[in-house]
Amino acid sequence: MAEHDPGLEEARRRGEAAAEAAREPLRLATGVVRTGTASWTDPTMTAPGVFYPKGADSAEERLRHYAAQFPLVEVDATYYALPYKRMAEAWAERTPPGFRFDVKAHALMTGQPTEVARLPKAIREEHPQARPLNITVEHFFKGYPGFSMLVPKIGCVAAHPANV
Repeated sequence: MAEHDPGLEEARRRGEAAAEAAREPLRLATGVVRTGTASWTDPTMTAPGVFYPKGADSAEERLRHYAAQFPLVEVDATYYALPYKRMAEAWAERTPPGFRFDVKAHALMTGQPTEVARLPKAIREEHPQARPLNITVEHFFKGYPGFSMLVPKIGCVAAHPANV
């Protein structure tokens, strides 16, 4: 066993001892630190016996379990497409008060190439040049119903500056 590897049993003991710490935000004098992962549906987490209990097979069950373990999750899917209104409502309904979604900015807002056809028609018409935009998520998506449902639960609403 390598010097830095404590072994399976010790690693398990340390993990169990630290598990409670991740469930609640850490309050500091200058802010709050929330711990979470990049997704509640990532295949590395959904594999049997890794993170979810047996029988947590649907995205709904997984999000409910995830939200009981962590106070924050990144929504990676928003980089590729905006969520339907009902989907965003369901995410909010399946999580407890105080839970936060770190919503990843859409690719067009980060300067990365993307297919404009992935955007809702109203946004395509408002921004026909379809170039990277250097604005905040709230400004870009104001009035888009799927996004507005998540605003009270979003931990980070500023987009990365576009390379314009």
